[in-house]
Amino acid sequence: MKQDGHKQLITDTRDKLADPKDTRQLKALIRRIQELTEDIGKVLHANTSILFMTQQTLDVAISALGPNSFGDLTCPTTEEVDRILAEPSKQVVRALGKFLDVLDQEDRRELLTETDRESLRTYQTILSDVKQHVPIPEFRASTLRTVASRIQGIVDSVPAGRRPRELVRNLLRAAREIERCAALATLLQTRSAILQMDYTIRSFREFVTTDVRRSEKTTRLRVAAVIEEAHRQLAEYAYTSKVEIRTRDQARDAEVLGVEREIVRAFANLLHNAIKYSWHRDNTQPPWVSVRTYRSEQTICVEFENWGVPISSRELRDHLVFELGYRGKWSKDRGRLGTGIGLTDARDIAERHRGELTITSRPARSWGPDDSVDDEYYQQPFLTTVTVSLPEAV
Repeated sequence: MKQDGHKQLITDTRDKLADPKDTRQLKALIRRIQELTEDIGKVLHANTSILFMTQQTLDVAISALGPNSFGDLTCPTTEEVDRILAEPSKQVVRALGKFLDVLDQEDRRELLTETDRESLRTYQTILSDVKQHVPIPEFRASTLRTVASRIQGIVDSVPAGRRPRELVRNLLRAAREIERCAALATLLQTRSAILQMDYTIRSFREFVTTDVRRSEKTTRLRVAAVIEEAHRQLAEYAYTSKVEIRTRDQARDAEVLGVEREIVRAFANLLHNAIKYSWHRDNTQPPWVSVRTYRSEQTICVEFENWGVPISSRELRDHLVFELGYRGKWSKDRGRLGTGIGLTDARDIAERHRGELTITSRPARSWGPDDSVDDEYYQQPFLTTVTVSLPEAV
């Protein structure tokens, strides 16, 4: 459903009402809608403040955990988490084997119950081949953190004077390193999710409160400056997501007529989607988003393209992606957050400015006949291009 706004709804309804009593009821309804919208805006604003404080808290916690094994504040990939946790896991496996050998000696068997011995052997097996025992990559860090904590608890239960001091010291050191690195990975991933959620809520607040804010004037806008502002708003999110934004400006002096706040929001919505739905190609090439500006007759086109999550041909053909609140079938993988409003809002803004928004999504590799009813067809990366076309200011 297209969002026309409270003002149009109010105007249409008022024209149909002639009875003074109905007019009074309408005015009361209008006032209540405005109050409710303002209340929603205040709640969303408060939520963004909480998210900001949460991000600051996460930054402190990350710093407190000591050297950042992942190098910076970007969100680590599952491959990076596996790589960082591999070495301390190997150290624990080796030390744990020696520890169990020592405690299997006849004079020390009473130091550990058979249940605890069996638990340590199980943990040793898990750590020796984490990928096999924890096939879902997103669960590995939390699993290893739990395993490391339990190992420390069992080892600490052995009386200090009866256990091999150097061996235990090495074992506990490696187990604590697993805990530390796993906690760092979780905090960095949570921080990235907070940044994603922060923009989503801010954008939603702008969308909800559009018709209760003071009307803003239409002005001449330099398209390059609008893109720069959208980029600025999402720069940290792109950085933590390790997505490179490539800008190609073939119409650098281009200007359009519009409400700056709205055009920025439309571009930022599309840039946010492009970042969020990008895939990592491999360990040597980061995911990317291309933003290209060009002229087509008397129209300025701004094209947002990414390599990653597909949009099905049916969703495009039936305009499902423009329905308010709709989220694509393939958009929810890997826990991606969203409201299903960004594309709707961006298209409405384009149309209010006498422009249009179009989308294409096609396989990034050669596939043969289009088999869009087959789920396997959509497991490959797609090139998705969203283009906003606006009349050039003259």
